[in-house]
Amino acid sequence: MNNLNTSAVDLRAQVTCPHCWHKFPPDEVLWIASHSDLTGDPMLPAENQRFLPTRFTVQGHAIDVKGGVCEHLACPNCHLNLPRVFLEMSPLFVSIFGAPFCGKSNFLTAMTWQLKTSLRTNFHLDFADKSPLANQFLGQNHTKLFNNPQEEDLVIIDKTQQAGELYQPVNMKGGQRVLLPRPLVYSISPDKGHHAFDPARPRNPLSRVLCLYDNAGEQFLPGGESSTQPCKHLAVSKVRLFLFDPTQHPKFRRAVVAKAKDPDPQFMQSKYLYPQDQVLAEGALRIRNYLETPLAQSEKIPGQLVVLVSKFDSCQALCRRKRLFEVPVIRKLPDGASVMDLEALKAVSDDVRGMLGEHAGEVINEAESSFQEVIYIPVSAFGRSPQQDVERPDMFLIRPKDVHSQWTEVPMLYALHKVAPRVVPIGQRQLNVVPGEENRGRWKETG
Repeated sequence: MNNLNTSAVDLRAQVTCPHCWHKFPPDEVLWIASHSDLTGDPMLPAENQRFLPTRFTVQGHAIDVKGGVCEHLACPNCHLNLPRVFLEMSPLFVSIFGAPFCGKSNFLTAMTWQLKTSLRTNFHLDFADKSPLANQFLGQNHTKLFNNPQEEDLVIIDKTQQAGELYQPVNMKGGQRVLLPRPLVYSISPDKGHHAFDPARPRNPLSRVLCLYDNAGEQFLPGGESSTQPCKHLAVSKVRLFLFDPTQHPKFRRAVVAKAKDPDPQFMQSKYLYPQDQVLAEGALRIRNYLETPLAQSEKIPGQLVVLVSKFDSCQALCRRKRLFEVPVIRKLPDGASVMDLEALKAVSDDVRGMLGEHAGEVINEAESSFQEVIYIPVSAFGRSPQQDVERPDMFLIRPKDVHSQWTEVPMLYALHKVAPRVVPIGQRQLNVVPGEENRGRWKETG
């Protein structure tokens, strides 16, 4: 029996591996040997062996065959390290996808940084790093953009590569060598001040383990996926974030250049122009192929598709309603608590959809033909235009002191509300008639 100290910890009945998405009961979880002689796992030759233990310490830690006390767990299918939080909290899988150079890495860096402060300040939620080693590169990006001691220096966040630190090579059973995506893992839990916080029950059922995936954009191009580098997380995820890059779209480029006095330099470069509706169509096709329950071709994919217009600061002049970033979608209540104004967010979504309909209607068609629920949210990782590199015209740099991210945390707040409504509460506006004959027909917001 695989002892995980169940008397002290409430384990989930079924665990989903964040690497290979294999589902298994917690008593099948493997442990990673700690003794230095026990190296050379058959599936991960450079790492210590994985095993199903028979001996444990009184604290519940496994003891390997050499007497080493073990601390780390592994998936029984792919043998990759399994953060313990997946055995205790319900997972929220979120996939981020889009064309190459659409700004995924910048957005992911800004989103996670903003969540570190927004969730606690506004909603009394913990946002904890549960895989420091896997999240290390993201921490380095945080330092580059938001905590840089050289804030005047021009910096760049490297785009996600098709191999490297975000992928893990595994010799799967059967002999096939595959590259599995390395997830970014955080936990989100109610803390003091949250309406669901209970000091007598520290293991709150509303807690979620957030698992983010960021593959290289080239893998989302038609034909870009292979059996040795799968993107199955698109089907496992309940929320998919699709980044649409207006600087790569011909009609957006013409409209912005014609209207703006000083257009963002990204609209002027000509190297990267990918058909983004095809990227979205390819994503939808892969989801259908990987779903456990097959869908008829006429059925739409369940779950949320959040279409993010990245670099929105560069094209907001094309939107009917100006200054969308100033719309207060997070509102303070009289008692000091914060709520998300879903009506305001949906109004912004309508405005962004209108702009996309005028300049990129094929993207709306692909999104709404494939997914049951679609919302459109503007985001900006930098909050302003970057600076073009003189020596490398296809590269764009930013000074950390100039970074003012806009709305990058909003998509995740919306995603949290959709999958766990009590985690991020929603405020309803109440409209009442203003009394008095002179105010006939006027309304005011009272909620």
